[in-house]
Amino acid sequence: MDKAKAALEKLSLGKNVTLSYGGRRMDYNGRLLAHLHLPDGAWLEGAFLAQCMARFYFSLIAGRSS
Repeated sequence: MDKAKAALEKLSLGKNVTLSYGGRRMDYNGRLLAHLHLPDGAWLEGAFLAQCMARFYFSLIAGRSS
């Protein structure tokens, strides 16, 4: 977790990020389901996937995981 946190800080700390939504805006626990984009348009989650610090999960019911 510390490695991912450090990478997140390196990529985004002190920068204005933009949120975008691909469907539902909140999961069943009230958490935002947003994508983060850096000022240059880079997709933050994509950077994490490329560095193997995140994994892709697809659900037909947004916000639900098993």
